[in-house]
Amino acid sequence: MACFALITPFPSGARFFSSYLGEKLLCHLPAITTGSIEGIESGIAGAAGCLVACPLTDRQLVTSSREFVCPRIERAVKAARRRGAEVIGLCPPAGPLAEGVGNRLGLPVTNGRCASIAGTLAAVKLAVRQRSRDTKTAVAIVIGADAPEGHIWAGLLAREVQNLTLVASRSGVMERLAYRIVQDCGLAVHLTSRWEKVIPGADIILAPDPAGVALLKPGYIKTGAVVCLPGAPSPVARTLAAACPDVTVLTDGLVKIPGRVKGRFAPDLPPGLADAWMAEAILLALTDHPEFFLLTRELSIDGVTQFYTLGLSQGFVPAGWRSGQKLRLTIF
Repeated sequence: MACFALITPFPSGARFFSSYLGEKLLCHLPAITTGSIEGIESGIAGAAGCLVACPLTDRQLVTSSREFVCPRIERAVKAARRRGAEVIGLCPPAGPLAEGVGNRLGLPVTNGRCASIAGTLAAVKLAVRQRSRDTKTAVAIVIGADAPEGHIWAGLLAREVQNLTLVASRSGVMERLAYRIVQDCGLAVHLTSRWEKVIPGADIILAPDPAGVALLKPGYIKTGAVVCLPGAPSPVARTLAAACPDVTVLTDGLVKIPGRVKGRFAPDLPPGLADAWMAEAILLALTDHPEFFLLTRELSIDGVTQFYTLGLSQGFVPAGWRSGQKLRLTIF
């Protein structure tokens, strides 16, 4: 049976460690095991794992320097290795360190981005369906398609819709991306920098760039629209959702893990349900094929699609989404 580990921030329920003094103390503590997972079965293979909390809060992972964060992530990865983990997944704030940490320690460490993108896009389609709309005929826009991962989101969404507009200020980058999309799926996309002209008519708004999130004003967004803010901080999503109660706001996808799962992946999730980024390490542990691990390292449109298809074949099922700290479950 394959063994995996998921590295998470220190539990937010420990309020003392969220204070200035608590954070100063926390970073000197060892990594701790906060949970164990058993009963994962794909029909072909089985897996079990554990959750290991690194000695840093969410805020510290986001705001601290790489030199400060990296040794503490390595401390957690080593703790996971002592527990027998063969594949290790890092939480999104620590994701950029995955390749470096893995190379130094000689372990397969994944950043969760491939599964996170695939799972969140699947959640967008679920949300559109719940609005009694067809994704194919929906009017979609990507704000900040020239962001680091913007071309991945834009390329994947282009395969799902028939009307797509890319919003960005760098016209040269957008023209090259539009050409690649035409070559890939035959869709002629619209390009503009005038976000205020296209947001009011959009059924799907995807903003992978934090700068694009700032453009989303309540008065501009269409009633019944689905707004996806991948990885946006919880307060940002909560604020927008509160200001637009007739709009679906989501930040991350949720995935049903196959088998009779024992244990919780997060305190607010029912057994068997995980955040999309967590599914990446679990799927890699179940399949145990190096070529699938390469899909997660060399992020591409085809790679995300292949990884999503692989997950479906192993029994992983899109199950809902997060909107800030709120959950919306579709199969429970």
